[in-house]
Amino acid sequence: MRPAVADYRTFGGGLVEYDRDAPCLVCQRPVEAASMGGTAICPSCDLGQHRDTGEKWTLYEYVLITRDKMTPQAAREALRGRAPPDEP
Repeated sequence: MRPAVADYRTFGGGLVEYDRDAPCLVCQRPVEAASMGGTAICPSCDLGQHRDTGEKWTLYEYVLITRDKMTPQAAREALRGRAPPDEP
């Protein structure tokens, strides 16, 4: 465990201690830093973007990530090579 401290400016204020090696609830990679959403998800997932490329998740990736509980990497692989459906 690599402990870290995040300082949240809230009404109560204070420091929050967390484990940098704990897995992100979305991508399952180590959190490494606190995000605006707290310490349970990494900053990249909090912003809805792929950690390795910085690209935003597409709508279809977002659906697979939230509805089907896929990791962002698995959602990108599942959609690779597929053309997006025609818009109505």
